[in-house]
Amino acid sequence: MSEPTVPSAPCPAAESPRVAEPRRAPGGPQRKASRALRTRFAARLREHRRARGWTQQQLAKYCHCPKNFISNLERGTVNATLATLEMLARALHCCESDLLVPLRVKKALAESFIQHVTRS
Repeated sequence: MSEPTVPSAPCPAAESPRVAEPRRAPGGPQRKASRALRTRFAARLREHRRARGWTQQQLAKYCHCPKNFISNLERGTVNATLATLEMLARALHCCESDLLVPLRVKKALAESFIQHVTRS
């Protein structure tokens, strides 16, 4: 006598599209950058883009990303990854730090260093 066959139920995972789990930083939950940091980054990005006379569309073209992503970055509504920071700096022909630290702060640090070196 053969064993009775049990109708197999379809696998739910096979029917629905697979949803990727959000990536989490090792050792803790994924955190958003502070609003103040996003605002400073947004201002620096906008400043560098405008200094080149580029529109958001042009910067997006040079970065190979959607225009609305540039818009969201400049409004501070999304976080920029290190890869994004590198891509933007390369397109804008500046250092990554230029997009994080205001130019006046960099100049003040350079002047203070020069004064320190000339005193020695």
